[in-house]
Amino acid sequence: MPFYNDFNDIEKVIDEIERVGEVRQSLPFQTDGAVIKIDSFAQRTELGSTAKFPKWAEAYKYPPEEKETTLLDIEINVGRTGVLTPTGIFSPVSLAGTTVSRATLHNIDFIKEKDLRIGDTVVLRKAGEIIPEVVKVTAHTENSEPFEFPKICPSCGSPVTREIDEAAFRCTNTDCPAQLIRHLIHFVSRDAMDIDGLGSAVIEQLVDNEMISSPLDLYRINSAQIQSLERMGEKSANNLINAIEKSKSNDLYRLVFALGIRHIGQKAAKLLADEFGTLDAIAEASIEQISAIEGFGGIMAECVYDYFRLPETKVLIEEIKTLGLNTQAEKKSKSETNALFEGKTFVITGTLKNYKRTEAASIIEQLGGKTSSSVSKKTDFVLAGEEAGSKLTKAQSLGVAVIDEEEFERMHEISIDFIRKNIEESTASHIVVVTHHLPTLQVVAAHHRGSVLNSAFASEYDNLIANSRIDAWIYGHSHTNIDTEIGGTRVISNQMGYIFANEHLMNGFESGKFIEIK
Repeated sequence: MPFYNDFNDIEKVIDEIERVGEVRQSLPFQTDGAVIKIDSFAQRTELGSTAKFPKWAEAYKYPPEEKETTLLDIEINVGRTGVLTPTGIFSPVSLAGTTVSRATLHNIDFIKEKDLRIGDTVVLRKAGEIIPEVVKVTAHTENSEPFEFPKICPSCGSPVTREIDEAAFRCTNTDCPAQLIRHLIHFVSRDAMDIDGLGSAVIEQLVDNEMISSPLDLYRINSAQIQSLERMGEKSANNLINAIEKSKSNDLYRLVFALGIRHIGQKAAKLLADEFGTLDAIAEASIEQISAIEGFGGIMAECVYDYFRLPETKVLIEEIKTLGLNTQAEKKSKSETNALFEGKTFVITGTLKNYKRTEAASIIEQLGGKTSSSVSKKTDFVLAGEEAGSKLTKAQSLGVAVIDEEEFERMHEISIDFIRKNIEESTASHIVVVTHHLPTLQVVAAHHRGSVLNSAFASEYDNLIANSRIDAWIYGHSHTNIDTEIGGTRVISNQMGYIFANEHLMNGFESGKFIEIK
């Protein structure tokens, strides 16, 4: 079949979408949808585009493929916080181009709700064409029995408990080997301490060889110990030691997130670090002080408070200090942030077309604002996408400003109007513009080009630069130095970057550099 067809009738377009859906599993490539495009270039120009997507094209997503298979067994795995998670083992079945034989069963409540029993015939699908999930049971085997959750941990044999109002069962042994490995994997992950080269295979070897029994033991191992592991030569070992040493300088929020406190994700860790500034201050904070942080609920506050009251946590903090890990939040002056959203709180709801929620939140934070998960009178803006629900309704009832993506993207233009106005009204012989963020995508570092986050720190004002009488535009933020010219305007940066990472030695920083304008 052709990869595309032309139609002049919308009914025929709908028929074609249905036809492709019927034959898509037999195509020589994988697809989860069909794209409808206007082929007139004049109409495309008239319709225009958003910052990321054309308005003259639309994607239609097909419902996920579903197939029957057999539930062979239920395997229990222990997570880093001691939670026992059931995983279904199935007769292999082909779904969305891959073979599926495993799928999470979440918790005992999910198993009871679906009435899942070993030997059942079930329907599987891939949620979002990616994650396997059980849709329903179609048949029980004869004399099958409801699944009984284990009363002891399958890893260490310790008793398991289930707290009131919780779906999860937990191992009571804090020294459980399964918890240790998963805690270590979390500790070194990209969003936590970000220790490059320390994958799960290396971690398992370190634990199996009794070289480490806690995350902080990573900061005590040496190159010789690492070289004794499988597939670890001198160069790999030294690179890993350097990565571990580098992680000591991470911002405080990474360390807080790495500790694995229950209900505290990366965003909550940032809020704690920003609010209290030091690890000691977080440890000494009362439940009332923690609860006062916007975005924190009572359970989150209790978890933080209880964690730092444990005797072992107090010992841990002293070890952290002794080993030289950073325990202070990076302080940012107003000159280091774009003040566009300074002091503003956003709530993001619904499905955004041009951004993932995490991407939009990152942009807001880069521009000095903060995000919250709930709408209140303190909320300044609700960024509402498609199918926005109760949060939108609450914002409307409270009179909170509601904006869509187009308005969100236009808001950035406000800050540049100040520069435009002053350039137009200036009678000075020479004009130099100084900004923290980058004035053009042309000077974005090579390793950042194409990133969705570029709009958080770089604007596209090539025309303004080229068509105004600006002699020089000096900027910072990027830690990447450049000296170029756009339309007669010198665009220049000369930044030291992070000295502790020796960026000033690698990014072309010139201590004696100056510019002269005549």
